[in-house]
Amino acid sequence: LVCNFESIPVEFKQSVKKAVWLLINEGKPDGVVRRGGTNAKKWISAGAITQFLYQIGSFLRFVATETPEVRSLGGIVSETMDLYVNSLVDRVDSRYALVHYGSIRLLHDITASLPARQQLRAPSWVDDKVFISRTGPSDNATPPMPEAVLTPMLLWSVAFIEQFAD
Repeated sequence: LVCNFESIPVEFKQSVKKAVWLLINEGKPDGVVRRGGTNAKKWISAGAITQFLYQIGSFLRFVATETPEVRSLGGIVSETMDLYVNSLVDRVDSRYALVHYGSIRLLHDITASLPARQQLRAPSWVDDKVFISRTGPSDNATPPMPEAVLTPMLLWSVAFIEQFAD
């Protein structure tokens, strides 16, 4: 898999490269993982990273078209983000729009530690909980049970099977 940064408008390219580097090397910020509950994980797959980049590219191309005066992530206002998300809801399946919504939110979270010019401002819906409990496939990110819990359960299961086996 390849991250295609050529599709990112030139004024945003360096900031997006930093955001993807952070996602690959540091994972999602802890606050994002906690906010997502068991349906979120710190480290995501290479495919998920390329999808994130594709979705962010789509968003930033929209920004470059709608507001050509904006020259950095820090210049994007929440009204433009709202306009983009609303345009998706009207054109595509709601699940697809939801993925773009999540990508914009993740870009905001990832860039929070970057200089102000490279930070994506908070979307108007950054604290919404409405999209957290989605009914999509789980990331299976529930932390594993510690051995101290699993060992007694395994011993009980083996004893149970042995007692009822022929």
